[in-house]
Amino acid sequence: MLSGDNGILQRATDAKTNTERAQIIENAQTDILGQQAENKGANITKGQLAEILNTYFKPTDTTAIPDEISDESGHDIKLTTIDDKYNINLSQIYTGSFEVEHAKWTYNHNTQTVTNGTLTLNIGDYVNDTENTITGFDGKWRVLGEENGQLILVTSAFRVPFEGCDIYYPLLELSGADIWNNNGKKIDDIAKLYSNNEKLEKGRGITIEDINKITGYNPKNTGVNDPEQSGSGQMFDEGELDKYQNELTYKIIGGKVNYSLDKNEPKTYTPSQYFTVFKPLGNDESITGETSYIAESTVYVYYATTLSRTNDNSSEIGLSADSPAYNMLFKNVGAPYWTTSRYIGIYEGQVYWGLRTVGEGCVQGGGIVWTSDQGISSSSLGVRPVCLLKSTVTPKFVSKDDTTNISTYEI
Repeated sequence: MLSGDNGILQRATDAKTNTERAQIIENAQTDILGQQAENKGANITKGQLAEILNTYFKPTDTTAIPDEISDESGHDIKLTTIDDKYNINLSQIYTGSFEVEHAKWTYNHNTQTVTNGTLTLNIGDYVNDTENTITGFDGKWRVLGEENGQLILVTSAFRVPFEGCDIYYPLLELSGADIWNNNGKKIDDIAKLYSNNEKLEKGRGITIEDINKITGYNPKNTGVNDPEQSGSGQMFDEGELDKYQNELTYKIIGGKVNYSLDKNEPKTYTPSQYFTVFKPLGNDESITGETSYIAESTVYVYYATTLSRTNDNSSEIGLSADSPAYNMLFKNVGAPYWTTSRYIGIYEGQVYWGLRTVGEGCVQGGGIVWTSDQGISSSSLGVRPVCLLKSTVTPKFVSKDDTTNISTYEI
């Protein structure tokens, strides 16, 4: 009986082992298929495969992976699970070749450049698409930075054309709570049309994070160049009611909107001089009676040279007014342009919701789409699509303007 029981136990152990091995293989293969889907059906790179394998197995050096995987001798490697329980051949998980890995771009804030190791571009350099097919668009892009190792480009034009716009002065009107709730999806939808080709991908609207990365602005360290966003200095509008991250509680008392900065109970309310209704985002009716509403300020504005409310083009705390980056983002803007980054502004008796905007020399607090006193509000501004340059494409140098220090490349 004992030996029979041992046989049953052994078979159970073997079955568990086979199941665990199979599950590890299946999980890794699922991750590989997911990465191939992200690559739009293309093969994965050795680096991508190694990153997946390292989730389940002891670290795999990409140099140890053959250029093509099969179960033939010399074209396979043995993997050991992290817990040392199983050895599994790589060919049981993946067979085939790999996509060629291209050099990744890196950003240097101090020099305001991006490089892939062989080519260095200034933030603000031109990269012109010689095969642009979008009606009304001149095909001119500018270097905005890097994202996950890919070069980010933004349109040179502060206002690009889109379906249904005035082709000579294209402005996008946005209004209402839906725009705020979905982070300006209409802007992203327009931008995606600009990346629908063999050179560009992942179109989206420009964000305030794109811009702050270049200027070095941090609302928690205003007036200081803080590209790592790590400072804890002076908050934007320190000492004011709309100080960055201040919270106000709003309530209707005696037919007036009252507000309180006091977080304790009972709160100390102050009546507004002007406002009698308070409509929270997306609500056509005002709060009443005992109902209250809490809003946190996320608004901030700053000039790109000073990283503060003060305008001084001789300052270089942030960007130099003569730099290619300033030229790209802030010079001769005309009508401001949208970002897809949200904010909330709080004031005495009023809150407004909007998308951050950029104007001549500065980041603004415009783009209001809803106010607590009126409800729906609207703004009409320009759209600047952002796209990623595909890793297989390398800009080719054309010329350099020694006056502006801006170079022109082509793709």
